[in-house]
Amino acid sequence: MFFILAVIAAAGLIVVGALIFAIEAFSTGNQPQTEVANGAIYISAFVLSIVITIAIISPALLMLQPFRLWHIVRAEKHAVTPRQRFRGDLAFEYRVFLLC
Repeated sequence: MFFILAVIAAAGLIVVGALIFAIEAFSTGNQPQTEVANGAIYISAFVLSIVITIAIISPALLMLQPFRLWHIVRAEKHAVTPRQRFRGDLAFEYRVFLLC
């Protein structure tokens, strides 16, 4: 269902972009078919460049492992140091237990 809606949205974006590109040709009556075709090509190239950019950036973002980084930062924040254990700061350990 998602892919069907994505294809419909992409086709709609290309059609609307092509018509917006050809508005001047419709008003002057100067070869509107050619201008609509040119608009469709330009908008298709624009959408393709966006898709290629996303296809390159998203794997790079996943290589940063954001979920693992989030868990590491959270674990460091809630870690009990040896000094806290030695001093017997049980209230701190209890607060950490409640936050987890």
